[in-house]
Amino acid sequence: MVPEVAVRSPAEVVNVDAEGVSKDLRANSQLLEYISENNEGLYLPDALRGRYGEDLFFGDILANPKRYKNFCVENELVSLRDGGREFLCAPSILVDGRNVREIVILHAHSLLAHLGAHKTSSLLRDHVWWKTLLPDVQKYCESCMTFKRSKPPNQKPYRLLNPLPVPAAPWE
Repeated sequence: MVPEVAVRSPAEVVNVDAEGVSKDLRANSQLLEYISENNEGLYLPDALRGRYGEDLFFGDILANPKRYKNFCVENELVSLRDGGREFLCAPSILVDGRNVREIVILHAHSLLAHLGAHKTSSLLRDHVWWKTLLPDVQKYCESCMTFKRSKPPNQKPYRLLNPLPVPAAPWE
């Protein structure tokens, strides 16, 4: 199955705001606004604009847009259209020495008070997309020390071992 890409000329793009971001994408950008407010002013669309060629997967989308019909390239931003919604695609690039995907996962995980991989990935799937989102979130949550400390134990408490009686005869 090959994803689809729609490439539009500036004249065709009528659903774009003054900053060059799709209005569909802007409507679902609460997480993006949270990241921009809490990470020294990193506004994700501005950080990603024009840098998709550095990622192999998204570089192929930019090189062969007709093969990927579910992807849309507008104002140097790649987004995925699925089910009538638009999700900003996050390439694997470094911004200020940190991976963009890690920054997004960090803020989503912190916003949810370190609840875990399932809820973090559910929040991220409403706003952003990349191919390895689920395994990346799982790895991040497994390495989060706050999550490990705050996770409640889900097993019975340990008790003293009770020794088994010694058998008097074989097969007893």
